[in-house]
Amino acid sequence: MKFRLSTIAILLICAIGALAQSTTTSNKPKSITPNPAVKTVPKSDMKTSPSSADWTKTWSVLVTLNTTFDRNLEHDVKPVRAAGLAPSVVAGYEARSKRHRIRLISGLSGSRYTRSTDLNRVGQYFGASYRLSLGRWS
Repeated sequence: MKFRLSTIAILLICAIGALAQSTTTSNKPKSITPNPAVKTVPKSDMKTSPSSADWTKTWSVLVTLNTTFDRNLEHDVKPVRAAGLAPSVVAGYEARSKRHRIRLISGLSGSRYTRSTDLNRVGQYFGASYRLSLGRWS
């Protein structure tokens, strides 16, 4: 019964992770009818600046289940064999444009071993990166 319940829980978490992964892009207005009373500025006089419509934003969720086996877990003279299980959840956000990319990642993981209690722990991770493309080939 416990195996069936944990299998259903893992499948449910994977389904939620797949649904949570989405990509959104800001949409430009479809069509605006010009008002004849408003004076328009020619495009050549306007300064070009990156707008929010140029950025693509992506959210992602990754759920993994890692296993391990070690013949000498604590590096003792008498080897202690142990198997381990480490489920983890990682959430990420990325915003990118033609030349720029910003990425933020945060993760949480827990590990359990069969013959050791001091190595059973919860870990966390946070990472950030920025990339600027300088030219055509970078």
